[in-house]
Amino acid sequence: MGKIKASGAVITVNGTNVSTYVETYEIEWAVDVIQGTGFSDGWQNYFAGIPVVGITLNTFWEKTAGTGTFALYKGMMATPATISIVPEATGPTLSGTFMCDGIHPGGAAQSGPLSLGSVHFSPSGAAVATFA
Repeated sequence: MGKIKASGAVITVNGTNVSTYVETYEIEWAVDVIQGTGFSDGWQNYFAGIPVVGITLNTFWEKTAGTGTFALYKGMMATPATISIVPEATGPTLSGTFMCDGIHPGGAAQSGPLSLGSVHFSPSGAAVATFA
């Protein structure tokens, strides 16, 4: 099986393609485990709890009003929006409503691009995110 480059990912935030501004991304798709070990059990037992979903985008600064990464992410701290990530053209798509946990603008004073840093998004609303 060949390796697939992450550079082919398509990332949209509220309908705006931000792929060219995302340096790296990480999808958290897990389950919150619950320990259910009984007194007579010979080892620890765990059971599946609720799903845990999150997205982390390491993003470059883009200030275009309304559609730049700064405006989109800042707005999502008050009003959740849809994020969609397609890691590869023929693969599954993560899609759901997320809120931005905070932005961290910064950069090297003497060189390098301005960045929004490692921005984390948490699910928001009653609808469950999908990854299919």
